[in-house]
Amino acid sequence: MAHPTETVYGLGCLLRSTPLGALEEAKGRALSARPFLVLAPDLSWVHDRFRWGSGEEKLASRFWPGPLTLVLRPEGGTGMPAAVISEVGEVAIRLSSHPLTSALMEGMGEAMTSTSANRAGDLPARTGAEASDAVRALGLSDAVVLDGGSLPPSPPSTVVRVSSGDVVLIREGAVSLEDVRAALEEGGEG
Repeated sequence: MAHPTETVYGLGCLLRSTPLGALEEAKGRALSARPFLVLAPDLSWVHDRFRWGSGEEKLASRFWPGPLTLVLRPEGGTGMPAAVISEVGEVAIRLSSHPLTSALMEGMGEAMTSTSANRAGDLPARTGAEASDAVRALGLSDAVVLDGGSLPPSPPSTVVRVSSGDVVLIREGAVSLEDVRAALEEGGEG
């Protein structure tokens, strides 16, 4: 499925082996090096499956739903598929603030992957028509496009990991590192 987010259109599927395999093949990426990001349906879904400290809580309270991706370690036995787990055992996760995708996630009550709707080297889709073109170009003939219209220009989500009360910037994006650090400092130590 192609879906709008607060940054660009994404391609996503439920966390199941068959659709994950199709998405991996279409995107042509080695998932051990660059696993798919996970969009969570709500905060309780994240709390139930991932190690969660006060730093992560502060960042989620301030920036979720929205364009901040947190890199978290799953709790044992959470059943996260390999396609979303990095080589060091972490998962990149966020809650989308786009109203259509947010409503879809809430209605499903399940997480799904999200990766930019484009071929490697192409610009990410910013309209439903561009997302449709990307779906065709990637050979995803069964994919549905949830058309949320045109998205305003935006950098991708910022990706961070909280470590020892500080933040490690993995990818610069829509939320500045300065804002992330300020959120961690609010209310004392992270």
